[in-house]
Amino acid sequence: NAFVRWMDGTCKPVPPQQGQEEDQQQLFTFYRDVKDNPALIALTLDIQGSIQKIFSIIHKSLRQWKRYEKLWSGKQELE
Repeated sequence: NAFVRWMDGTCKPVPPQQGQEEDQQQLFTFYRDVKDNPALIALTLDIQGSIQKIFSIIHKSLRQWKRYEKLWSGKQELE
């Protein structure tokens, strides 16, 4: 499940190449290019921070509604 590189000027995937060890083959993909790209790393961190912030806001909002739980469950009157 990798983004396989194509041979230069074609749409043919690059075949696995002989690795450093005899029985090892290396598949050329875009993984290292994506993994080491500073712009993508920064974007990933920004997205993760935004997601954490959104979950925090949602959690805070849900806590505010917690005081009405007794009304929804029909157990007691609002204090």
